[in-house]
Amino acid sequence: MLQISQNNPTPSSLKLFFPLLQVIVNVDASEADEFTEVFSKPIRSLPYDSPGQTFVAFEKPEGVSAVGKFSNIMKFIVKEVSFSLFFGSFLVFLLS
Repeated sequence: MLQISQNNPTPSSLKLFFPLLQVIVNVDASEADEFTEVFSKPIRSLPYDSPGQTFVAFEKPEGVSAVGKFSNIMKFIVKEVSFSLFFGSFLVFLLS
């Protein structure tokens, strides 16, 4: 089993911090032919500057040594926010 620790690297220059959604790790085990992926656990939401872990489990045949090379690709969704709508709503709230 691989445990992959992650952190949301949204730039701190943004005044609003966006969570990463549906964070998954695709593990390329092409250089570990004996291993077969059997389970993967994504992160539903990873808030800004918060740690999180995903897990990917593999199985291997009996008697095969546990040696292999794995590569990882992190994939996630970021929802786009319209700043004009946000600041417009905020300004209306302040004036009322």
